Amino acid sequence: MNKTADTDAIILACWPAADPLLRQLEADPALIDMGGKPVLQRVLEKLIDIGCRRIAVVHGNQPQRAEALLGDGERWGCRIAHYYAAEGDSPLSLLTRLVPADDRNCVLAAADTVALASLDLNEASVACCLESGQLRWSGWAVLPPKMIRWIAKTVRNRGDLEAGLDLTQSRLVMTTTISTASVATTLASLPRLFDRSPGAEGISRRPRAQGIWIGNGSQVHPTARLRPPVFVGQNVLIAEGAQVGPNATIGDGCFIDAGSRIEESMLLANTYVGQKLDVVRAVLAGNTLLNSGLGVALQIPDAELLRDTDGRDQGVPRATLTQRALAVMLWLALAPLGAIWWLRSGGSAERVAAGIGVPSTIAGAYRSSKVRFAMSHDAVHAQSEGAWAGHFLATFLPGLTDAISGRVALVGLQPRTAQEILSLPCYWQRLYRIAPAGLVGEALLQDAEDTSAEMSYAGDALSAGPMPFSRVLSVLLRYASRVMTEMLARKPRHLRTPCKPGSEAVV
Repeated sequence: MNKTADTDAIILACWPAADPLLRQLEADPALIDMGGKPVLQRVLEKLIDIGCRRIAVVHGNQPQRAEALLGDGERWGCRIAHYYAAEGDSPLSLLTRLVPADDRNCVLAAADTVALASLDLNEASVACCLESGQLRWSGWAVLPPKMIRWIAKTVRNRGDLEAGLDLTQSRLVMTTTISTASVATTLASLPRLFDRSPGAEGISRRPRAQGIWIGNGSQVHPTARLRPPVFVGQNVLIAEGAQVGPNATIGDGCFIDAGSRIEESMLLANTYVGQKLDVVRAVLAGNTLLNSGLGVALQIPDAELLRDTDGRDQGVPRATLTQRALAVMLWLALAPLGAIWWLRSGGSAERVAAGIGVPSTIAGAYRSSKVRFAMSHDAVHAQSEGAWAGHFLATFLPGLTDAISGRVALVGLQPRTAQEILSLPCYWQRLYRIAPAGLVGEALLQDAEDTSAEMSYAGDALSAGPMPFSRVLSVLLRYASRVMTEMLARKPRHLRTPCKPGSEAVV
């Protein structure tokens, strides 16, 4: 694109969140997901809708994610050019290079706001809306070149720009917006997103039922209740008795635990909500709760309440002290059986050594960490003869020492090698960054007909969330029941031949 003539629209992606609450998330408002699409994508689609095909994007300090989303515009059916301000300069100074040469009007659009009104490119106008009884600029305007030049010379920030657009003299177009410019506008946008049309054309997937959208890989417990309208992203787990909606959007990879209520709220991707919590008119992300009504941002360190399931900068996950103490008690109680197993395996723990995958210091990478047990869960899933007894003798008993050290948990994720973890989808890999592998877990105890990839992920997601002591005991008792049932039903010779040990992983 040359310096001038080919610009139909300018997207201003150059401002961080102005809302002090939203700044707590350290997130780009334009990239917050609304109904399966980032707001910036919705802005671009609106511009294309009204006839803009040559679009310039003015970036601020961190342009990488926005530029990666938009690209050169080929896949959107338009042409996009990206502009970057030099350090210390106002990004708006770049507008002098983008003024159309033939004096055509140009659309100016904030990257975090979509004006839902129709705009006429042939007539200069400013889109505005009413907020708390006051007339405010909506973030969109159709401006002549002389106005854009004035902005480039005099305006340095968003507040100055809004003040400079004289709403009393310009032709006004009243509109509603979908906006993530603040927590208040984000929450106000949720019903507008759902009300755009009976089929909610602005939402990126087909509804499962009237007013209910559920993404691929998501699991909703039969006793959970979804009250439309509600949008559930991909790979979300909603536990028993939970209530979601109305006017709620749940981001990808979230986990809503038993008995919680999410209403008129937004959960950003990879957020855990603990048991029996009422979340109304709030934005949640990781361990941060933003409440616009109270004007507060709460940082909640307790993992029983809110937690970031993305697992950034958390190091190698370790078992909790409660599970380690329980492992000590089980080891003392089962020591005689452990001694018998050790003698029958030839007195060499190395014969059952396995390399489980644990997060490395490099983001997205995993390394091998040697443990004493054999990974015999595949035999259980395949319903092999003597599989439960073999798992108990070759995995559970020798693994108690690793559980005591905290390297694995009694109840946790299914143990896998580093190579196996890397072969999983990204959302599944994240679970291994936030929670340790376990000797037993929900995925191990699933019935044969529930061993699909989706159900295995759901089992791992349940084991990755905070584990109340009652749930740990419940899983262990179910495991003990299956082991005892098999041992009592089969001949003793099966007990004398433990499951064939797994080989050490090479990563």
